[in-house]
Amino acid sequence: MVEEKDRNNEDFLIARFLLGECSEEELKALKERLDGDYDFARRLFEAEQLFYLGKRDAEKEEKDTLMAEYRLFNKIRRLRPAVLRSRGFMLALRIAAVVIVAAVMAVAGWELTQRVTEPVEELLAISTTNEVKELKLPDGTTVILNCNTTLRYCRDNFASNREVHVEGECHFDVTRDAEHPFVVHSMVMDVAVLGTVFDLKTDSAQGKASTTLLQGEVRVQGNRGEGMMCLAPGQIAHVDAHSRKLTVQQMDEVHEHWYSTTLNFRKSGLRSIASTLERIYGVKVILSPELDLQKTYTGTVPKKETVQEVLELMQNAMPIKYKVVGNSVFITK
Repeated sequence: MVEEKDRNNEDFLIARFLLGECSEEELKALKERLDGDYDFARRLFEAEQLFYLGKRDAEKEEKDTLMAEYRLFNKIRRLRPAVLRSRGFMLALRIAAVVIVAAVMAVAGWELTQRVTEPVEELLAISTTNEVKELKLPDGTTVILNCNTTLRYCRDNFASNREVHVEGECHFDVTRDAEHPFVVHSMVMDVAVLGTVFDLKTDSAQGKASTTLLQGEVRVQGNRGEGMMCLAPGQIAHVDAHSRKLTVQQMDEVHEHWYSTTLNFRKSGLRSIASTLERIYGVKVILSPELDLQKTYTGTVPKKETVQEVLELMQNAMPIKYKVVGNSVFITK
C-alpha cells in the first residue's frame, strides 16, 4: 500500500513537471530523484515521449489541449518498464530557466566625449533589425555589429585616439598598436586593449554588460566602481551596475557565436551540446538515460538551417540516434 502511494506521488510529480507547474521545492526533489534513481529517470523519459507525441496529435486533431493532457497523464501511470542501461540522465539544463532578455536601445541623451577642441566629424553606424554589419575602422580594426547595435567614434585623429562607444553587441578584431591602446566605452563597462580579439555585449537599460576574450589580453572596468580586472583567453567578464558586481567565468564547452558559421566543441559533453541546440534552434532536447553523459567530444560542425540537419552531421561522429516530435528532440543511443 505504501509503495503504491509513493508511485502515485511520483506520477503526480511527473505530471506537474510536464505541465510546467512544479514549484522550486518540487524541482529540487525531482532532480534529487533523477540523480539516484534510474527507474524514476526512465519513467520520466518515457512519460515525456508520450506527452509530446500526444500533444502533437491533439494539435493536429484540433482537440482541447487540456483534455489531451488529462488522458496522457492517465497513460503515464500505466507505463511499463523498458530494458535500458543507464549511464546518467540530463535534467539540470531543462530545469534551469533560460531567461532571454530583449535588448532595449537607450541611446537618447548619450553624448560622445570629445578629446579635441576643434569640430570633428562623427560616424554613426547602426545595423537594421535583421542585419549584421561589418566595418573597417581607420586603424584597420575590424568590427562586426550585431542587430540593433550602435557604434560611434571620431574619424579625425583616430590613429592616435582609438576610442569607440558601443550600445548593443560587437565583435572586435583589433589592430595592434602598443603606443595607442584601443578603448571601447559603454554606459556600463569600459574595455582597453592593445591588439586582440574579443566580444562585447552591453545593455544600458538593464545595467549589464559582458566581455568575452578570444585572443590576447584585455582590461575590463566597471563604470560605477564595480572594479577592474585583466582577462585571459577563454574568460568572460560580467558587470551588473545594479548590484555593483564584476564577475568572471570560463567560456562554455560549446562555442557558438552569433557571427560564426560553425559550432565548435571542445571536450563537450552531451549536456552542453543539447543546451546549445536548444538555444540556437528553439527546441527542447531530451536525452535518454542510456546515453553516456560523461563522454566528451571535440570538433566543428557547420551551422545549418534546421536542427535535423545538424543532428544528421553529429550522428556521423557520435553514437547517437534522434527523433524530432514537433518542437521536441529525443536523443537516444
